[in-house]
Amino acid sequence: MHDDNWLRVGIVVAAPCGSWKASGAVLLTWEVAELADWLVGLAQAAHSAQPELEFLEPNLRFAVRERRSEQIVLRIYFELEMRPHWASKGWVGEADLWVDLHVAPQDLRLASERLSASLSHFPQRGTLPSPSGER
Repeated sequence: MHDDNWLRVGIVVAAPCGSWKASGAVLLTWEVAELADWLVGLAQAAHSAQPELEFLEPNLRFAVRERRSEQIVLRIYFELEMRPHWASKGWVGEADLWVDLHVAPQDLRLASERLSASLSHFPQRGTLPSPSGER
């Protein structure tokens, strides 16, 4: 069930800590849909939006660091295949490599729309795993 739903994700990072590119099959189709929904929830200042978003494979993790009406500080953590070659691989969960993005709500909505549009090219195969079960 999982194999047909992995999506190859590419990132390009330019930050004070350094610059790098990375790619890998690190998110499942339903995780990308969850990310798109989460971004919309943040943009709408929905109190039900969880402050962190993690995935089955711990390559990327998103967390809200600060929330104001006109701007949200979104921290993206990089692990495993999403780390640059010059950063030690260490243990997952060390939270030692991240980038903070200062994003306006309208930009979060736009990012969500673009994710959803991209995802439409990769339909989910099989049934969505149950929330209480293992992914």
